[in-house]
Amino acid sequence: MNSKNDNGQNTANFKKEGVESNPSGNTNVNVDFIDNSNENQSRFGVFLYHKDNSNNIS
Repeated sequence: MNSKNDNGQNTANFKKEGVESNPSGNTNVNVDFIDNSNENQSRFGVFLYHKDNSNNIS
């Protein structure tokens, strides 16, 4: 396992500043992903940030 990208404790996180939920707790986001890796070499997952890096919604 590559300790620099263990997909658990060392995730690459992006947090969009200014995103807010409505009073019901709903949030809409649009994200475009561009894979710049070699063919069949990438692994991908999306986790919605919730409070801290170890507490995400997948």
